[in-house]
Amino acid sequence: MARTHAVILSLFLGFAAGAGALAVVQTAHLGQSSAAAGASTAQTRALQVRTRALDRQQAALTRALAKHPPKLPKVPRFAPVVAPPPPPTPAAPVSVAAAAPAAAPRVRYVRPAPVVVVKHRSHGDDGEHESDDEGGGDD
Repeated sequence: MARTHAVILSLFLGFAAGAGALAVVQTAHLGQSSAAAGASTAQTRALQVRTRALDRQQAALTRALAKHPPKLPKVPRFAPVVAPPPPPTPAAPVSVAAAAPAAAPRVRYVRPAPVVVVKHRSHGDDGEHESDDEGGGDD
């Protein structure tokens, strides 16, 4: 590489390094100024208002948690219920025919027979040709 080319290349690299260093310094300076300035006063006030509202809500929830619900009223007591005596058993034997209607009827489902409908449609494959229908020359 020629000596002039090396000098030109080193100048370009030096310029690029200087530009990069300047960019880093400006970026760091911007970060410091925004951190030092903080949020604007309007944003700070809005944040304080929200914080106070949240604190009030938290205090209300804490008070509600500390309260206990009122005691339930006592359950009234009633006299015990006595079951009625069973019906008397018949002295005479009951016939089977008389007892049968008292039993619930048994339900049996019977499916209806399937209905098959056959419709014949001519598809032209039943052995006849159109030329046969024209009445060829057999008269």
